Amino acid sequence: MGTLLSTAAITLVSLLPQADFMSWGWRVTFIASIILVGVALWLRWNVEETPEFKELKAGEGTKKAPVIELFRTAPGRLGIGVCTYLVGNAGFFILTTFMISYVTRLLGLPSSVILTAMTIGAVAQMVMTVVAGRLADRFGAARVGIIGYSIFIALAFPIFWLVDTKDPALIIVAMVLAFGPCAITYAIIGALIERLFPAEVKYTGMGLSADLSAVVAGFMPALAPCF
Repeated sequence: MGTLLSTAAITLVSLLPQADFMSWGWRVTFIASIILVGVALWLRWNVEETPEFKELKAGEGTKKAPVIELFRTAPGRLGIGVCTYLVGNAGFFILTTFMISYVTRLLGLPSSVILTAMTIGAVAQMVMTVVAGRLADRFGAARVGIIGYSIFIALAFPIFWLVDTKDPALIIVAMVLAFGPCAITYAIIGALIERLFPAEVKYTGMGLSADLSAVVAGFMPALAPCF
């Protein structure tokens, strides 16, 4: 939903004259996002702790320095967590950041072409997230995740071949194919990662797995032109 809202918002403001977009139009989307900060805080304050953590807290089994404890007792598991997140993060950043520049600057197409395609791709992502989650409940998160990663990697070149046609319809197909498999890797990540870490460092392990992979993945759009 975040991808859908952001791409739709940018698509709308990009309809403004170029001078207006560059001077004030792009700021509108950031100002509007303040509302989402409030929603995020409300969600965070209303999320209940797991029974496992409540039991640990009641027995004073929590750690005062969980980050240190995590690096001391489970650095290998943290590495696995980072790598598990990395495929989805890196691919998603390239699709949502580098692809806009690639289509507009290198292929010379209007920004509305790729933004529209990404908006439709985001809808496919929402649907696939639910489908992949259901499949993970039935067949296991690891098994569905491996299939998702494999599909995502196999489609890397075909996605760019479709985009290189400069045909808006085929670019939409490319974004649907790109965001769909990307959603598979996200849908199963919570169930997969939480099993890696013991209760006393679980939240820290999951958070660092996501954040450290995002740091690495954040460089991918900048490195993509080199390839």
